Amino acid sequence: MSKSTDKPDKKSAVEAKKSTCDKLPEAAFAALWRCVKPTEKIAVAVSGGADSMCLLDLAARYFPLTQITVLNVEHGIRGENSRSDSAFVEAAAKRYGVKFIGKSVDVPRLAENSGRSEETEARLARKAFFAEALNSGVADKILTAHALGDRTEGVLMHVFRGSGIKGLIGMSEADGDYVHPLITVPRAEIERYNRERGVEFVTDATNADDKYTRNFVRNRVIPLINERYSLDSAIAALSKNAAADDEFIRSQLNYDNITSDGEAVYVAEAALKTPFALASRYVFEAAKRAGYPVDLGRKQVEAALSLTSSENGARAELGGGLTAAKEYGVIAFYTENADEAEIEELPFAPGFTQFADGIIEVTSVDPVPVRGRLIIDGDKVPFGAVVRTRREGDVFRAYGGGSKKLKEYLIDCKIPLRKRDKLPLLCYNDKVLAIFGLEISDDVKITDGTINALELKYSV
Repeated sequence: MSKSTDKPDKKSAVEAKKSTCDKLPEAAFAALWRCVKPTEKIAVAVSGGADSMCLLDLAARYFPLTQITVLNVEHGIRGENSRSDSAFVEAAAKRYGVKFIGKSVDVPRLAENSGRSEETEARLARKAFFAEALNSGVADKILTAHALGDRTEGVLMHVFRGSGIKGLIGMSEADGDYVHPLITVPRAEIERYNRERGVEFVTDATNADDKYTRNFVRNRVIPLINERYSLDSAIAALSKNAAADDEFIRSQLNYDNITSDGEAVYVAEAALKTPFALASRYVFEAAKRAGYPVDLGRKQVEAALSLTSSENGARAELGGGLTAAKEYGVIAFYTENADEAEIEELPFAPGFTQFADGIIEVTSVDPVPVRGRLIIDGDKVPFGAVVRTRREGDVFRAYGGGSKKLKEYLIDCKIPLRKRDKLPLLCYNDKVLAIFGLEISDDVKITDGTINALELKYSV
């Protein structure tokens, strides 16, 4: 009995395509068959170089043209040459009859501001652009032209940086919504395909500039190694073995140890005291969930892990705006905005008020104490009281308790250091009358004689 499926039999599908596209690299065609559904919209990342123009030609022969969009990023590194390459790509998209979306990015300026290399900033710019295409519905899948040589170069560069197993795996043919159909295709085969198909492309003059690490590896290191070894084959075997080891190690992780509340990603301290192979992967996963755009290096991982033997409140700046901090049994990972505006002092009044990242709500309610709700006697709030963040010398007299420094009270409540400076406080001079979202002072509690009861809420 035959089965009805969404896709034709793999062998018959490949043979059918090969009958009309016999020059098409078989490995690339098979990757498209495995990784992209026939009805999905695709965006092809095209720089104008030989590999990406090969991929565009391949995609135009495999998919209906109405499903294809060409994406191009002009990095602002090579001046007029860079703009000329982008114009070439746009013209090529027009010839093929597919949509084109281009974007210009000032990579040199970004690199100067971030302290990262131009190579890294260019990669991040492309990644953000591609993510935008996916999120906006322009495409269901992004096709990139990384070929076998790119995987070899990438793994070698990770080796030179002292990478762990993850860096030895290299790029696979698919990673989520990103597909790399040429990843097993040698560059010589791509060049032959372009010649036979008459595919035009541009050559980036900076590819010969060995000041860029990848060019140095490609132009000088790899040819030397290939004099003795078949490097592509060796790296492919190494990557396969590394992937198997990584799969086993990840199977030992308990992802319940990682949580998030929208402000930070938290890893249980005990999880980071496991052997380094496990602990480091918890750190990688937390950094990824916290929005860190590039892989952490070993020094950064070790800095995060060292917090497990530090006191609460200890922090480690991991670079790129990512911070790790020890917070009462967990290590929190979060990004900070260096340009964040100072929080202004506001007069206390009923109604809704924007404060920091949230909304303060002060409303009239029945004068009845309710567990879990902050209800105060509004008539006990002195004229001139304000809502602000904490200051040196603030004192708090907790509900049903004695007075103590606000700092000590927040520590007793295990409020993380990074949150203490953003807590909205109802204050009169240095006296704290209420901590929104946490507790009210004994000085403003309601009694049987309360007439003007106010409920305090704060939501982010």
